[in-house]
Amino acid sequence: MITNLTFTNRLTKTALISLGLAAASLAFAPGQAKADSITFDASPKTGDPAKVNVTLDDTSNPGSITVTVNVVPEDNTGNIGDINGVYFNLPDGVGPVTVSGVSGGPVNLGSSDLNGNAGNLGDGVNMQGGGGDTSFDVGIRIGFSGGIPNGDDYQTTTFKVSAAGLSLSSFTSQSFGIRLKSVGPVGGTRNGSSKVAESITSPIVVTTPPAETPETPVAENPETPVTPETPETPVTPETPVTPETPGGTDPVEVPEPLTMGGLILGAGGLIAARRRKMSQKG
Repeated sequence: MITNLTFTNRLTKTALISLGLAAASLAFAPGQAKADSITFDASPKTGDPAKVNVTLDDTSNPGSITVTVNVVPEDNTGNIGDINGVYFNLPDGVGPVTVSGVSGGPVNLGSSDLNGNAGNLGDGVNMQGGGGDTSFDVGIRIGFSGGIPNGDDYQTTTFKVSAAGLSLSSFTSQSFGIRLKSVGPVGGTRNGSSKVAESITSPIVVTTPPAETPETPVAENPETPVTPETPETPVTPETPVTPETPGGTDPVEVPEPLTMGGLILGAGGLIAARRRKMSQKG
C-alpha cells in the first residue's frame, strides 16, 4: 500500500470558506479527498531497498497530468538509483495516451497498450517478478537501458500525460511501478536494481475551486485644490518732488510772526515819539 499519501489543494481565499463548511460532510466520507495534486512514497516490490516519491499534478500544465518521479535516499541503506521506467494503469474510457518530457532525461512512451501489456519495455526495463502487479496499461522509458554504465543516472524525471477523459480521479485504485537500475549508496558501487510498485487505494475526488471574486476598487475622492491666495496690491510709489527750475526768481523769505510783531511795535513807538515832538514845538 502507498505510504505517506498526501493530498494538497491550492485554494483561493474564497474557496477556504467553502472548504470549512464542507468539512463536516467530508468527515463522514472516509477515504475521499479533494485535491489538485497527489504525493506518495512508494516502497520496494522486489530487488534492493530503494525509495521513490511520486507527485501527480493537474495544475502545472492545464489539460494534462504532470508526473514527477524522484528517487530519495532509502531510510536504512541510503540507496539511490537511476530511473529506467515508469508504469501505471488507467480506467476504461481513458485514452489514447500521449506523453511529453519536461525535465530529467529523454522520455519515450514505450507502450500504451491500455490492455495491461505495457509492463515489459525490453532490455530489462520491466516490472516482472516479486509478485504483485506486473502488467500495466502505460509504460514510459526514461533515458536508456543499463543505468550508469550506459551514461544514465536520472534520479528525478518530470513528464506530462495527456488523454481524453484523464484527470486526477482517473488514478483512483490504480497501480504505479518504477524500474530502477544502478541502485546503491552515494559513492558506492551502485550495481544493484529494484522494482517498486504501489497502488492508490483512496478514492480521489477532484473539484475545481471557485474563482476568487476580484475586489471592487474604491474610488478615492480627489482632494479639493487649494485656492491660491490673492496677491497683495502693490503700493503706489510716492509722486517725486518736482525739482526747481534753474535760473528762476529767488524765493522771498517770509518773516516769522514774532519778528513781524516786533517790527509793528517799533514803528508804533516811532510814530508816537514824533507826535510828542510836534506838540512841544507848537
